[in-house]
Amino acid sequence: ESALETTLISVLESRDRDVELIIVHSGDYEDPYELAHDEAVVLETEQGSSLSERLNLAARTACSPIVQVVLPGTTLEASWSDEGLSRFDDDATHAVSLPIRDASTDRVVFGMNAEQLPHRGMAFSTDSVAVPLLAGSRIRRRSLLKLGGWSEMISESLLDLELTLLMRSWAAMLRASSI
Repeated sequence: ESALETTLISVLESRDRDVELIIVHSGDYEDPYELAHDEAVVLETEQGSSLSERLNLAARTACSPIVQVVLPGTTLEASWSDEGLSRFDDDATHAVSLPIRDASTDRVVFGMNAEQLPHRGMAFSTDSVAVPLLAGSRIRRRSLLKLGGWSEMISESLLDLELTLLMRSWAAMLRASSI
């Protein structure tokens, strides 16, 4: 069983029926469970496409106003699809950090630590989060698309930091435009 299949089983076992599931792959997923028939939108990109390209395709394809990235190998708790959604009732909220367990340390992390930016320190509590990690965040789709999505020109290892800086820039632009 591949890391992607492990994640898909976890999502399918714990999601609400109204959660939109989009699977984007670059030719390496066979859809053994035939999810494309009624459970998910399955999109195939060119071989060798970057994670950024796949994420941007999913964000453009999504119908839901809130998107969440779940990377292969991630397993989810039963209540994952409910967590954090109410915080989007505030239009000023563009991203919400959800707790994820770091497999290497077995610690729960919430995102990038605000006090350690631009360095990549982790936040171990919600009160020190600058912006969520890529694989533990819910993002307002409209905000993500206005920011141009994820850069397809930077290393995949920098996508978390890019999201942090983009969201901070977005917040600064909103504050400036309301003056």
